[in-house]
Amino acid sequence: MVKTRPNRRSGGILKPWRGSLSCANWGLPMTERDLEERLVGICLEQGVRVAVAESCTGGLVACRITRV
Repeated sequence: MVKTRPNRRSGGILKPWRGSLSCANWGLPMTERDLEERLVGICLEQGVRVAVAESCTGGLVACRITRV
């Protein structure tokens, strides 16, 4: 789930995303690719980019997003 708090730097840009990636909003069952497909769809729809710091995941997040 995306959780944000608007501040001066964000200008509320993430407000439309609040809760939009929650698994509870989709119902079950979910396939493994549902999350990244939904994320890419939202990014394209909203015209936004995703940035991740991958030192803990070894590139897994970026890999799963770019596979879509």
